[in-house]
Amino acid sequence: MLEHQDLSKEVSKLIGAIQKEWIKELGETSSEETEKVIRLLRRLLVPKSNDDPEESRMHANFRADIESDWLEKHQWTIPHLIKIERLLEARGNTTNSALLAITTQE
Repeated sequence: MLEHQDLSKEVSKLIGAIQKEWIKELGETSSEETEKVIRLLRRLLVPKSNDDPEESRMHANFRADIESDWLEKHQWTIPHLIKIERLLEARGNTTNSALLAITTQE
C-alpha cells in the first residue's frame, strides 16, 4: 500500500507541474500532446489489478506512450518520469527503462 501512495504522490506532483505548462500552451498544437501525457499519468493513479492484463501492460509501458518529441520539449519531466518508472518497477511492474536510455545518450 505504501508503494502505491509513493507512486500516487509522485504522479500527482508531476501532473500538477505539467498542468501549469499545459495552461501556458493552450491554443498551441503542443497542448494536445501535453494533455495526452496528463491523461496517461492519471491512469497510473488507479491501483493496478493483477487480474487485468491490459491494465498491467499500460502500467508497465506508460513511458512508451509518451512521444519523444514531447519529451524533447519538456526535458525537465525526465527525472520525474524515471522516478515513477522506478516506483513501478518496485511494485513488480516491468518497464522498458527507455528514459534511462535517453539520459545516458546525452
